[in-house]
Amino acid sequence: AEEETARLDAQIDALDAQIAALATELTGIGRRHPSGIPAAIYDGYKQTVNEHNALVSETNTQAGAYKTIVAKQNGLVDDLNWAP
Repeated sequence: AEEETARLDAQIDALDAQIAALATELTGIGRRHPSGIPAAIYDGYKQTVNEHNALVSETNTQAGAYKTIVAKQNGLVDDLNWAP
């Protein structure tokens, strides 16, 4: 389980880095176009938003798996602490 949590932690960190890069890109586009995204770049902008959202969803899934493993580990520790 420790190897699995380490693997998930690394995956979550990698996803977080990708999310941060896309968020920076999207913020920059928004600042350059405060009145709205021009039609000429809207499709690319929307694709970037969708990619960002997909990565956030994947991160949430990975974080859920991580929390499940940690909860199981904590349950085992609690059981061992109560064992005679």
